[in-house]
Amino acid sequence: MTVIKNFILETSKTGFLIHYFQGRLVQQLRQKIMEFYEKKEKQVELQRKIQASNSLNAGRLRCLKSVVLTRAGAEGRLHESVKSNVTCQEVANRFLVKSGNVSVADYFVKDFKDAKIECDNMLSAGISFLGEKPKFVVMSESRSLPVWCKLGLPKTTTYSVPAGYTPFFRNKGDIVAHKYYPGPANYDEASKQCKKDGSFLSGINELKEVEFLKSIAQCKNCQPWLGGLRRKDCEDKPSKDGTICTRVNSITWQDGVATEFFLDWWRNGNDGHTNPSSGTGGGLQACLTFIVGTPSWADEDSSRFLDDMGCEYKNPFFCMKRLNVTVEN
Repeated sequence: MTVIKNFILETSKTGFLIHYFQGRLVQQLRQKIMEFYEKKEKQVELQRKIQASNSLNAGRLRCLKSVVLTRAGAEGRLHESVKSNVTCQEVANRFLVKSGNVSVADYFVKDFKDAKIECDNMLSAGISFLGEKPKFVVMSESRSLPVWCKLGLPKTTTYSVPAGYTPFFRNKGDIVAHKYYPGPANYDEASKQCKKDGSFLSGINELKEVEFLKSIAQCKNCQPWLGGLRRKDCEDKPSKDGTICTRVNSITWQDGVATEFFLDWWRNGNDGHTNPSSGTGGGLQACLTFIVGTPSWADEDSSRFLDDMGCEYKNPFFCMKRLNVTVEN
């Protein structure tokens, strides 16, 4: 009798275990089936989005093919001295996108090889869709065309500005800060003062930066020092185009304070002499200055702003410091 009871008890336990493991297997199988279909649904949804995006892009391409020219947000700059002339000439053949803020630099359009600015009514840029790929073209400002707009999320920039310095936003996210010192000091003294601040004598990369420096300068008809020096191999040679010491490269920016230098930045004299003028009888003029107002020697073209000078003169000066910037979306 006892043997029979034990047999029945063991049999019931075994049956219970069989049912238990069968239930676990069914549950696991059901879970895998659900995961499979969820993954399948996600793949189908992703494929649907890709197809919708491809259809949208195809529609855009069809639209672009029907438009041969659209307006771009770039403007050419022609020097004031030739605007409205009967016969215009190409002087400052550079296109830029204007920011509308004096503290933010304009953005130059690079590799605009086909730009041929002839008069002040042809300073707009368009995007041509004829040919293998889109390209910039010069166009009349009066033309009515579709316009390109750029959308993007605003970014938050965090930086610390040293006391007495004022920030300026350059192209491509570079932020610098300038400070005006009344001096007076010669070039070496000014450079030492800037380095004491952890900065260097200022440089200029953009016309907006010119207006910015004028706005913080506290002098009239003066010439503060900038961080530019005449090349050693050009100290005994006049600055002349067609030689190794051209008017553009005879003076170079120091300490990486700037990279741009253009011919139409030089201010000439009211007696007809052109700058930079070192080596033309006036002694060595190896240091670069920024012109505020119209000094007694200068012509009336206030759109130009650079002059070379003997480094021993006592002048005001600008210091510049690059700021460490943290960008957050």
